[in-house]
Amino acid sequence: MAYNNVIIFGAGASVDAGIPLLSNFVDTMWNLAIRERSNSGPLSPNDLDLFKKANTIRVELERFNSRANFRLRNLEDVLSLLSFEAMSGTDSKAKYETWVKAITRTIELTTKFPPPDGSRPLDDAINYKRTLYHAFWDSILGQDTPTDPPAIITFNYDLVLERALWDYFHCIVTEDGFKPAKDSCKITYFLKPYDFTIRANKCFYTVNRLETAAEAGYISNRMLSVRHDGIKPSIEYNQNGTIEIPYLKLHGSLNWCDKSTPNQTDPISDTLIPSTRAIDAAESPLILPPVFNKMNSGKVVPVWAKALEILRQAKHIIFVGYSLPKTDIYMQYFLKSAVGPNSSLQKIIVFDPALFSEANNEMRQRFQECFSPQFQEQITFMPEMVGNAHSSRGTFAHFVGNLASGQGDLLF
Repeated sequence: MAYNNVIIFGAGASVDAGIPLLSNFVDTMWNLAIRERSNSGPLSPNDLDLFKKANTIRVELERFNSRANFRLRNLEDVLSLLSFEAMSGTDSKAKYETWVKAITRTIELTTKFPPPDGSRPLDDAINYKRTLYHAFWDSILGQDTPTDPPAIITFNYDLVLERALWDYFHCIVTEDGFKPAKDSCKITYFLKPYDFTIRANKCFYTVNRLETAAEAGYISNRMLSVRHDGIKPSIEYNQNGTIEIPYLKLHGSLNWCDKSTPNQTDPISDTLIPSTRAIDAAESPLILPPVFNKMNSGKVVPVWAKALEILRQAKHIIFVGYSLPKTDIYMQYFLKSAVGPNSSLQKIIVFDPALFSEANNEMRQRFQECFSPQFQEQITFMPEMVGNAHSSRGTFAHFVGNLASGQGDLLF
């Protein structure tokens, strides 16, 4: 199936979820270890021990700076160096795995989207507030043509979109309030057995609230228990959904397991399913280093192959929060290979705050150098703000505002 629109998310798309950027990720990890607490409270002994081990490993890598230039306060440099070191023996591989676990815990401790506990229905006014990520899913799933959704490609490991989708189907339904636009949604990673479907199930919620003066005829402090129609989500594997969204995570994902036997057999369908929920982080996640070496790249070859295929057929490509850094040579060549033979490509739109600043020429030039001179005029670096006028230009909020408005020329 061809996808007319492809959305590519970089680290900037997860900032509103509380997850640090690559440039300050290592500092955030170090601060967690030094302060021995996150915003939600003191670290557990296991987390504290993990962060201290990770920091010790980072300090050990400083010996490389005597001859080579490595930025050991940059996550990509640390992961790349450790991945090459992992080729030299078991002990070095264990250090890489320690860092993967520390990355996982840093994301989980800083994100505003922790693993859902099933007790917080999403509603505009009653309990759990909607966010930009819920608005994103509302815009995607609210399309009139479910057979032509955009494909999503990301370099992020986090589970923000998966958990926001779960929340989207976990809500109180009111006459003038929020209601999911679809009955179900299938997320296709193109990496079996991790593809999953979230389905809406009807239920009832009892909400306690103060009685209003209009109801009582006087000022009242009495609590009322009000019953509301609602929806609760369920996760299914190997099942179709009302709409199917390709979600290609090129650098791995916290809910993909790096062990050789990560799966279990579904007793109903007799097919393999993950050992953890799609919205939970695995104990040993599959995270690829930026250098994409042969240590574990073979496991995600189908993901990269599908991303290449999708980009070669896209008509619009939208970058959000991805700066195409000059150090990411692999991605630059991948992008050139993907769009080079694509005669259908009409437009590229880039959302990044740096493009609205005076120092935007370097990023603009990096993108332009990936495309032919005659196509460079089709790249929009400063998209018009047609959605929420209060959002900052070039941010994820700017992108969601434009997407939700349905105006302009964002999607083909």
